[in-house]
Amino acid sequence: MDNTGNFYLGGANGPLQWTSIDSTLSIGNWGFDTDKIWRDGDTDAESAGMSPIDYPFYAGKKFADRATAPFRVSLDGSVVAKDIITNTRQLSAVPGDNLQDLIDEVAVTGGTLGLRNGYYPLDNDLNIPSGVYLRGETIEGAILDFLDNTHGIKSIGTNVYKDGFVDATPGDIVVTGIGTTWTDVDMANAPWIFLQESWAEIASIESDTSLTLVSPYSWSPLSNSAYVIATPVTDTQVLYLTILNADVGVLAQYQRNFGFDSLMIASSGVGMSVTDSANGTFNNVGTYYCGYGQVYTNCHLMENKTPGVVGCLDFGLRLDRCANISIVNAFIGGNGTNGLELDTCNSVTVGGTFLANTLDGASILDSYSCALTGSSFSGNANGVEISNSSEVGVNLGGINGNAGYGVTIDATSTDNMIVGCSFTFNGSGGLNDLGVNTEIGVNTGIDNYAKLEAHPVGSVYMSVLNTDPTTELGGSWEAIAPGYTIDSIPIYVWKRV
Repeated sequence: MDNTGNFYLGGANGPLQWTSIDSTLSIGNWGFDTDKIWRDGDTDAESAGMSPIDYPFYAGKKFADRATAPFRVSLDGSVVAKDIITNTRQLSAVPGDNLQDLIDEVAVTGGTLGLRNGYYPLDNDLNIPSGVYLRGETIEGAILDFLDNTHGIKSIGTNVYKDGFVDATPGDIVVTGIGTTWTDVDMANAPWIFLQESWAEIASIESDTSLTLVSPYSWSPLSNSAYVIATPVTDTQVLYLTILNADVGVLAQYQRNFGFDSLMIASSGVGMSVTDSANGTFNNVGTYYCGYGQVYTNCHLMENKTPGVVGCLDFGLRLDRCANISIVNAFIGGNGTNGLELDTCNSVTVGGTFLANTLDGASILDSYSCALTGSSFSGNANGVEISNSSEVGVNLGGINGNAGYGVTIDATSTDNMIVGCSFTFNGSGGLNDLGVNTEIGVNTGIDNYAKLEAHPVGSVYMSVLNTDPTTELGGSWEAIAPGYTIDSIPIYVWKRV
């Protein structure tokens, strides 16, 4: 820095330079014009709602873009020129520390707050902002107890606007609003829009009903579709913790590029809830004896490895309006309603064990192009129930010992596929297919399927043997009162229902 107020990095006339104009802010022994030092094209920290007096300078970048800054200038005039935001600051906590204060301290530059093993009773939410990792020492040893089911871990984006609907065309950078008032949006603080399956950065807002993206929209056409404009939480992780007695163990909303790993959540109202989020990774997240297990709403482009949901009062694992999600090695058992629920989903692939859930092992409703692969369904009311869905595959699974059907498909479902499965000891039969164009591949244990298909609902079955036809044909049959004879031989009659 020279005595005229010019600041250089990389030599006397280095590639990064600012010029002080009116010395309105003192940094160390030097004065800087606050507008000039913060400027990055047409955006600066002040227009982004930041207060330069309270934050470090990030090489001319606005705060939201600090991850790309090559260095920062602190308020004491020092320059930090490496690993500015890439999760570098490391703080440690022990029981009795104010965890939220430490999280906020880490959030200034980004980094990790490590929790030493111990018991942490909490009577407040823990709010996780962008750039923060909350990491326990071990999953069994670092215990967060929210005590009365009124608080939990929260990570929620801000500056949310979602009134009206949008139209968008693949390859176009213009998004059109319907019933929107986008000039009310604080563009400096809400520069992202969630469209169909991912977040897209907004370049500018032209009017109440028109905005321009930085990059062309790349998903399928949108017409009168829901959307969200927000400042999403970015680059967060919560890992290696036990979480007890929360309202929601982990509540994440308006997220991008985030992850949860090695969590044990118990005795909470909801184990985990993730909404309006994309590009997430989950590993070994267990939810035990909660009101609801894990729920994902309008989530996309995610991978969930080894989730466990056991003993919840309601559903185990629910996906609502989700797409392009992979769930592998799940264990979903002993829950009060359905083990797995897919509602209005597409391109979701699930594999795992679904055991002794009170209703269906898996319930698939209003969905398409989903698959249950290599899964085991046992001890449920029905193994799998498919309703008003298409192109759903159930393959390479073991479907055994369910009280009702192994797989049941309703009459509004089309073009589904059952292949490579083993069916044994299902109370009402292996397969109850009322769907249209169902592809029945090579399976074991449903050799009677063709016979059952020849006896549609309403058919009458007669035999000289008093043996329920379910044993031979599958399906559900109702005995008609006896009393028929032919040549003094009693005839037993059942009607398929």
